[in-house]
Amino acid sequence: MTESRQVEEKLKLRLNHPLQEVLSLGEETVALFQGFVEADNAAGVLMGISKELINGLQLPQLSLNSIVHVKGQIVELKEKAATKESRAVAAEAKCKLLEETNRKLDEELPYPEGRVTRKAIARAVAAIDASQEKKSFLCSSISDMELLVEDLKSKLLMKMTGLEPGRN
Repeated sequence: MTESRQVEEKLKLRLNHPLQEVLSLGEETVALFQGFVEADNAAGVLMGISKELINGLQLPQLSLNSIVHVKGQIVELKEKAATKESRAVAAEAKCKLLEETNRKLDEELPYPEGRVTRKAIARAVAAIDASQEKKSFLCSSISDMELLVEDLKSKLLMKMTGLEPGRN
């Protein structure tokens, strides 16, 4: 009984865990791509500003610090974009791996199309409950029989020693 419940829980966890990871990775991938797009847009804006500054002003009038600062921000944004892109690629690879694992789990399950139906789970739970009730009944019966045996032993001992119940 307990083993059946454990097997059922393991199957549920094996099925649900990859699905949850796939969903989580999908959300993380979307967030990473959004960050990548934002970083790319910001880099484009800063690059445009930088070009306007360079084209619109005489080089001697520009502050060297401003140019260095703008270029530093551009480099930083490009690095952030590259980092986010590599994280997105890694998340995508992990997502594919989880999808493959999920597909394999679906193939291992003895249910139609690899899906655990509510009806199948309900039947399994009902079978486990029935087994537990039967075990409880059997344990109760064994306990009652043990008490009866002890009572009969006691009565036999009293008869053999010549004592009767109620006498001392």
